[in-house]
Amino acid sequence: PWTLLVQSVDHCLPDVAALRHLVNFLPQWRIGDVMASYAADGGGVGPHYDNYDVFLLQGEGQRLWRLGQRCDAQSPLLPHPELRILGKFEQSAEYLLSAGDILYVPPGVAHWGIAVGESTTFSIGFRAPRISDMVSRRVDQLLEQLSPERLLSDAGRSSGRPGEITTEDMHRARQQVLEAVTGAAGDEWFGELVTECDAATNTDDRPLAQALAPDSALLLDPQSRLAWQENTTGVTVYAAGEALHAALSVLPLLVVLCERWRLEPQQLTELLEDSDSAALLGALYRAGCVYVGE
Repeated sequence: PWTLLVQSVDHCLPDVAALRHLVNFLPQWRIGDVMASYAADGGGVGPHYDNYDVFLLQGEGQRLWRLGQRCDAQSPLLPHPELRILGKFEQSAEYLLSAGDILYVPPGVAHWGIAVGESTTFSIGFRAPRISDMVSRRVDQLLEQLSPERLLSDAGRSSGRPGEITTEDMHRARQQVLEAVTGAAGDEWFGELVTECDAATNTDDRPLAQALAPDSALLLDPQSRLAWQENTTGVTVYAAGEALHAALSVLPLLVVLCERWRLEPQQLTELLEDSDSAALLGALYRAGCVYVGE
């Protein structure tokens, strides 16, 4: 038996992208992609685990899912260039999914899908940033703000044995590093990190208002990632890894776009009459985060 895996199908097919609305109760910036898996009777990739949340939506046919033990980096694996195929599988539950059924598998939980007849499954995968990436991004921002003239302060240090780094020295160093990290201004690093993606390139040099026809809608590109953060001065919009600053008045626009992924023609006409909304939509259009459609 064999199986075929196709990643990021939602980037190419709007009907598949619409499946992401099934999990709108989770932040859209956490979604990775929707993968399609077709298998002949008895086919599957074998027992494996992922480091991210996944919702398994059954399309045509049926698939038997076996859930097993929790896994981590120490779990023995079989050689494979991309998948974490387990060398040992300890079954704890079993579910037979038919068309329209959905199964949630938490990160690190072993699972094994076996096609019952010809079967198609859509895997809605959620990503989470690595802690190492978050630390790196935060430190990068911190280094841009820290003055090279700021040095370790150890006034009042008690004398110790010659050459010794004391517990007091280490405590003082950790404390001053922590103060520097937590005292740095700006939270844009997180929004920029979680919205990074390979957004489509906008090849239309015309302003958005000229690109729109009377019956045109504006749609969020499935490849793009859009998020926002309300603050005391307005709204910071994160689009494909870039931070944009906008007035608080654009917040209803953002909520609709993030929820429905589209702005209707009548909405667009009204929004483009507002300078703040028009400026934001123009920036999103130039960045390739939204496109003109029907």
